[in-house]
Formats: sequence, C-alpha cells, structure tokens
Amino acid sequence: MSFAGSFTAPSIGSKTFNLMIALFITAVAVFLYMVYVLIKPEKF
Repeated sequence: MSFAGSFTAPSIGSKTFNLMIALFITAVAVFLYMVYVLIKPEKF
C-alpha cells in the first residue's frame, strides 16, 4: 500500500514519522514567525 511510487516514508505511528512531523511543524512555525517579523518589525 504505497501512495507514491519511489517515495519511501516511515510507517505512520512510528517514532521516526512522528519526529519528522514535529520537525516539519516546527520549521513551518519558525518560517512563518520570521516572515511575520519581516513584515511587521515595529512590534519587535
């Protein structure tokens, strides 16, 4: 049951998958924060 042909991701529920999701969410949050600071620097 593979969703993409050559893409090999860890199975959902494994610690590696959860760690990847956590890192991805953190990276997106930091990126959005940096963009927000660049757009509205007067608040910082």
